[in-house]
Amino acid sequence: MSLHSIPSVLTPTSFPWWYHKKDLLLKIAKREGTPLHVYDRKTIQDLSTMVKSTLKSVDRFHYAMKANNNPTILKLIRSQGIGFDTVSIGEIYNLFQNIDDIKANEILFTPNFVSRNDLEKAFQLGVNVTLDNKYMLEHWGSSLKNQKVWLRIDTDNPQGHHEFVQTAGKDSKFGIPIPEFKESLKLAREAGLKIVGLHAHVGSGVDKEKTWAKTLQTLSDLAELNPDIRTIDLGGGLKVKEDPIEGKEFDLRLVEKALHDTKKKMNPNIKVVMEPGRIFVASSGIMIGRVNQLKSKLDHHYVGIDVSMSHFLRPALYKATHQIVNLSKLESNHNSKSIVVGNVCETGDILNKSAMLPENTEEGDYLLMAATGAYGKSMSSRYNLLQRAKEIFI
Repeated sequence: MSLHSIPSVLTPTSFPWWYHKKDLLLKIAKREGTPLHVYDRKTIQDLSTMVKSTLKSVDRFHYAMKANNNPTILKLIRSQGIGFDTVSIGEIYNLFQNIDDIKANEILFTPNFVSRNDLEKAFQLGVNVTLDNKYMLEHWGSSLKNQKVWLRIDTDNPQGHHEFVQTAGKDSKFGIPIPEFKESLKLAREAGLKIVGLHAHVGSGVDKEKTWAKTLQTLSDLAELNPDIRTIDLGGGLKVKEDPIEGKEFDLRLVEKALHDTKKKMNPNIKVVMEPGRIFVASSGIMIGRVNQLKSKLDHHYVGIDVSMSHFLRPALYKATHQIVNLSKLESNHNSKSIVVGNVCETGDILNKSAMLPENTEEGDYLLMAATGAYGKSMSSRYNLLQRAKEIFI
């Protein structure tokens, strides 16, 4: 299957680079040990190229580096002409430390409930700063004077596959509600700062293709109230399909069509920005774990491996379902329903409740979990004092 034959439909099986590199992956796993992250450089480049070439209505992209902050990935993303979205001072420092020639205007700082000290550091570093709370406008005037900032708006349109990834609406801690926008503009003028951009992010794993056009229309309407606004940031959250068995396909061409239809009606002087994270790196990464034990308990069949929620948190945190296959027996019929679990002492340490594996899966086999390039290593911990997984690029 050619990557370029399906340039805008994103699923892990659309880019099955790991299927064709089974022998190499097994060799690496045996040499390096498990648990192990493996990333494919070409897939990262192909994904970023595909997103940029499909979403032509977006003037500039920023990579949400919380998805994966590996220095090699950051440099690959930068080589594609993509900037960065950061959410902490630590992430900003990380960029300056790992990319020698990075410029401050390539970096967007979109924190949440940040300290005043960190906000002032961001201004000193010269990066683009987003405020998502009216409190700062009301109480931190001396820190904001003469600055140019963006405002994060709550569009009251929560989206996403799980409540923990929905970042808009009354139950979300993010953004300034639309009814408070005019007052926020007034407070900004009183504080002596200029609002030059608007930002919104409604959630992650969004599968409704018109969502970003709706956000664009909402922010464009608000921008008419302030002639200084020259940038609208639509956030990210583009759907990545972790398991080919469940869910519908996600077509970026439909996202682009909706954006194009909306953009042609708005102020042509306003630039449109998007900050995808997962879509650039998720399918480029896999995790490999080794089977420790097998256990049948009543009608449940457990396969326990050395990858756990400490190494990959998304299934436990978001109930995300990632495809798991037996890499050691990849050509065998995967027809036995199994619950794949990790070795952390938690009931929630479940990686896949309904994985289909070969009936002869056994101790020592290597299992592969797909689409783990985003929020794998960056969310990992040493809970239960387990070692973090290694990272390998091929």
